[in-house]
Amino acid sequence: MLLFSLNSLINLNYANERIVVAGDALTEIVFDLGAGENIVGVDSSSRVSKQVTQLPQIGNLKLLNIESVLSLTPSLVISFDDAEIANILKQISQPKIEVLTLKRVPSTVELLYENINKIAAKLGREKEGQKLIKRIQNDLSLIQNRTATRRQKTKVLCLMNMEGNIFIAGKNTAIDALITIAGGENLATHNSVRTYTSE
Repeated sequence: MLLFSLNSLINLNYANERIVVAGDALTEIVFDLGAGENIVGVDSSSRVSKQVTQLPQIGNLKLLNIESVLSLTPSLVISFDDAEIANILKQISQPKIEVLTLKRVPSTVELLYENINKIAAKLGREKEGQKLIKRIQNDLSLIQNRTATRRQKTKVLCLMNMEGNIFIAGKNTAIDALITIAGGENLATHNSVRTYTSE
C-alpha cells in the first residue's frame, strides 16, 4: 500500500511538470515519449505538428527570450548545450526551474539514443524511452536492408539558402547522418556547417 502511494506521488509530480523546450528534435522526443501535454512553450524551430506551432513561443534557439521563458513558470527547460545560449540558460536556471542541456554534435544515431535516454530518465518515462529507441532501431534496420544491395552510393551535396546566406552541411551534422543512413555519400568533407558565397 505504501509502495503504491509512493509510485502515485512520483507519477503525479511528473504529470505536473511544466516543460519548455528549445530545439525541434528535442520537442519531438518529448512528444514521442508521451509527455507532449506537459510542454508549455517552445522555440521557433519547433514545428513538428500544428499543436506545437500553437504553443507559446520563447524566441529563436540561439537567442531565447528570458522573459518569455520565465513568464511560462516552467519547472523544466530542455535545450541543446550550444555555446551561444549557455549564458541565457544560466540566467533561466533557478531553484524552481531545472535546466537539462543535451549535446547536439556529433549528430550520430548513438547521440540520439543518449539524448532520448536522458530525457526519458528526467521525465520518469524510461520504458517509453526504450520503446522509442527500439522503434528507431527497427526503422533504421529496414532502411539499411533496402540500401545494402545498391552497387554505388548516391553522391549528395546539401545546400541551404537562409536569408540570402548559403550554407553547406558537412560532417557531424544531422543532415550528414541522414545521408549516410540512406546509403548516400556526403560530398562536403568539412566539419559542421559552413557559409559559402554564390561564387
